[in-house]
Amino acid sequence: MYLLEDERIITLPVHLVRIANVMIGNEPVLEFNCKSVRDDMKQQGVKAQKDFLEDEDLEVRLEGFPPEVAEALKKGVDWVQLNPENTFVMQDFKEDWTRYAVPMVATCLSAFRRKALIAQYESA
Repeated sequence: MYLLEDERIITLPVHLVRIANVMIGNEPVLEFNCKSVRDDMKQQGVKAQKDFLEDEDLEVRLEGFPPEVAEALKKGVDWVQLNPENTFVMQDFKEDWTRYAVPMVATCLSAFRRKALIAQYESA
């Protein structure tokens, strides 16, 4: 999550954020994948009728991103560090030496597998 200057909180897309190799004050530093966003902006698709917002302008598109991401996109940077003062990492408990926590749903996978197996037998 990211706290914007106007005190709005936005949830960053998990697939575009990675945890860096450094920590500040026991909190991980996050990095944002600007290259993926830039590539998405370049793609030409079917044009939509724009009755409410003209989003072809780069400045309009960048309003929904943290300021450091907007600046990095303008400069053509591939990855940018997010301001640790404004980021909050939400993950389950983990060992200090690990970079990522095991996703909570991973602990349920064996139960899901058994349930699917039981359902297969019931419908046979």
